[in-house]
Amino acid sequence: MIFNWHEYFELAEFLYQNVGKFNQITNESIYRTVVSRAYYAAYRYSRNYAYLNLGFIPTKTGDDHRDIQFLFEKSGFGDISDILNDLRRWRNQCDYDDIVYNASNMALRAIEKAKKIFDRL
Repeated sequence: MIFNWHEYFELAEFLYQNVGKFNQITNESIYRTVVSRAYYAAYRYSRNYAYLNLGFIPTKTGDDHRDIQFLFEKSGFGDISDILNDLRRWRNQCDYDDIVYNASNMALRAIEKAKKIFDRL
């Protein structure tokens, strides 16, 4: 069965709404996970949309992240391209940087922006 990428978004929302309720997990870990899952939910949903509606052929490499943004920009979905760019940048910070400033705000904004992609597409 094909995975429903929206579930990652639902997981991100659940984690954000329940921050502070997990005894062994820091809030920062939750915020970082929220950003990461919100990005991947939006990215994979967008990638599938582009495949089904815009003729995108995924290479299943890291280049797809950039190529999706370019395709949406070129196809009149500049807002989607911009949102994916923001989400990817934040996801990279949360997944790779030792220090992330304002992770709680970043998590909230990631949820809001990912929701815009689901609503638009």
